[in-house]
Amino acid sequence: MRNSKDFNPDQYAEWPQDGRSHIRSQLLFDFYNLLNHDLAGFDNRTSNSFKFIKVKKYDDVSPEEMKELDALAQLLINDPTKQELIEFYNRSKIIKLEAAKKDPYSFVYRN
Repeated sequence: MRNSKDFNPDQYAEWPQDGRSHIRSQLLFDFYNLLNHDLAGFDNRTSNSFKFIKVKKYDDVSPEEMKELDALAQLLINDPTKQELIEFYNRSKIIKLEAAKKDPYSFVYRN
């Protein structure tokens, strides 16, 4: 998305998100789904996690956040194993979800 001058991210816009923000949301939705945690029913729409995934504008993503999102995209391109997904999640500084850790079906569940 960011490396192609011919790519038009606005074709992926979904109100209220611009195309780049929506693509980020979908990347994260895919990641959490692969961790066996469904984000479809956010319990707390005021949480920082929800704001990062669905509200934050692409232009407001920090360089640290962008670096981690790039690493996540690279991981997902390479068909990761369950263990690689869990390890990435555990190393993450920005994409951990309290709800995923409390979800007994999630691969990152903690009692």
